[in-house]
Amino acid sequence: MAEPTTETNEETLYFQYVSDLNYPVFLSFSQKEFNKEEMAVLLENLNFSPKDEAEVDKVRGEDPQFRILKIKIASGRLVRQIQTVQVSDRFGPERIDQGNGFNIYRYKNTGLMVYSFRSPEWELGVLEDFASDPTSIASRVVVNRYLSWALSQVGVCGIWGVAVDNSMVVSKVGSSQGECVFFDLENQKVITQDGIQNLDYGFQFIRLDATLKDKTIEMSREQLLSFLPMHCTYFSTNFLSVPIRQMISRLALSVPGVIYPASNFVPRNRVFQEI
Repeated sequence: MAEPTTETNEETLYFQYVSDLNYPVFLSFSQKEFNKEEMAVLLENLNFSPKDEAEVDKVRGEDPQFRILKIKIASGRLVRQIQTVQVSDRFGPERIDQGNGFNIYRYKNTGLMVYSFRSPEWELGVLEDFASDPTSIASRVVVNRYLSWALSQVGVCGIWGVAVDNSMVVSKVGSSQGECVFFDLENQKVITQDGIQNLDYGFQFIRLDATLKDKTIEMSREQLLSFLPMHCTYFSTNFLSVPIRQMISRLALSVPGVIYPASNFVPRNRVFQEI
């Protein structure tokens, strides 16, 4: 993998994920390539906040878990890779290929990311309309995949779904429209689209069931242990990594789950269709 170039001009804008919790996870893009307002809306909805280059460089020099994703407009050759029809497309728009010491993640018709857990700098080439629609499922999924990989290094794991009150509805990525909830078990924090909250007693996972009527059923720990990994935001060509499996196991042991009638649940004016 070619060494990424370091941009130091004022055209580059930097953002940090949940700066209140000091995660060493950043993202950057050039104002020459992207509409600043459109990108800001997308990133702020995902809990990123602006930072200056000096702040980023300070964390880079102090924290070995520092990660930054450099987003760029894809070149002609890369555009063809992003848009090319592949046999794996029948299984979904996402794919990971392994290179010599690095991984290549592609979300068809959206972008292609090159990353390595041994490198602090990752790169994402995207099509020009990447941030034009802040409600785009694809754009949110791509950024949340980056977060899932980067945050896994600091003990945080994500689950696809939507937060509601002191709970979350666990769902498939499409049903949640690319939304997810991250859990920081060391700091006992839950990070949702609406911000940070404490992982309090009473928080629970909700599984919607279209066949269930007028009652709820408590999930066993064994059910949670098999259910949560299927909705984990960490994407891999193999099995989930050992640290991610351990985090999910801790979640299943500390957070209860219930099965709830899908017909009774309409969060945020969106109808979930989950079985």
